[in-house]
Parts: sequence; C-alpha cells; structure tokens
Amino acid sequence: MNEVSYPNKRSFMMDDVEWTAHIAGESAAGTGAGSAHAYLVAVQFTRQGDAYPSREALLPRGRFEHLYDDELRELLKSARPLPPPGLPNDG
Repeated sequence: MNEVSYPNKRSFMMDDVEWTAHIAGESAAGTGAGSAHAYLVAVQFTRQGDAYPSREALLPRGRFEHLYDDELRELLKSARPLPPPGLPNDG
C-alpha cells in the first residue's frame, strides 16, 4: 500500500512504538451569525507500519505546531478511535 503524505506531520515515540500525528482538517464551531467562533483542527494519529490513522483528537487551531512530544503522547491517550477505512463513522 502507498503511504499518504501529510503536511505538518510530527513523529514521536510512545511505549516503544513510533507514531505520527498530522492535521486532517479544520472547522469553526459557534452559534448564530456574528458570534465568536472557536477554530478547531482534527489531529489524526497513525502507528508506524499502519497505512491509515487509527485515532483522532480535536485541538484549537494554531496549537498543534507548538506541542511538545509529551503533549502529543497525552493527546494520543485521549484521542477517540477511528473506524477502519470503508466503515461508517458512528461518531
């Protein structure tokens, strides 16, 4: 299988396994016209050797690039599992 390339990809180790994290998308959350919005990014995590990400977490936009490796490990621990490719996401 071909590995997908992502911009802003970060690699780190957790429990002797190499993981990569990347921004998979972004959105704004808020209510009503003219209200303040929170801008969020979806960060997906892929275990070394896997073709697809297996976990996902949300972060405020602009924070991902400044996370230390310890913070990436904590974010991975709190990330929700993603369904395997081709299966519906029950969210």
